[in-house]
Amino acid sequence: MSKIVVLAAAAGGYVLGAKAGRERYEQIRINALQLWRNRRVQKTTSQAADLLKDKVPEVKAHMSDAAREVFDKVKSGQAKPDATASSYGMPSHTAPSDTADWVDDPGTNR
Repeated sequence: MSKIVVLAAAAGGYVLGAKAGRERYEQIRINALQLWRNRRVQKTTSQAADLLKDKVPEVKAHMSDAAREVFDKVKSGQAKPDATASSYGMPSHTAPSDTADWVDDPGTNR
């Protein structure tokens, strides 16, 4: 085939693909907007935002207390260089020993 035929075929494929892609994009966009405007979705979103607003002061106070405790330990020299997160009351997670440990077990809450 000549270069012109190949270029024409590529251009035609691009135009048809772009048109189909644009139509699919518009379909997805419309469905997403309809979902977002759904009364139940808006109600749930509002409830989640209210819950977060209520919890922010509590989380902020907890984080401030934990940071102050760590700062005081470091300043007083009580903190060891090899201190772990669990020594400050934070959860400690260990790395998996092999890749089989990376697969989530449906019976666990990881």
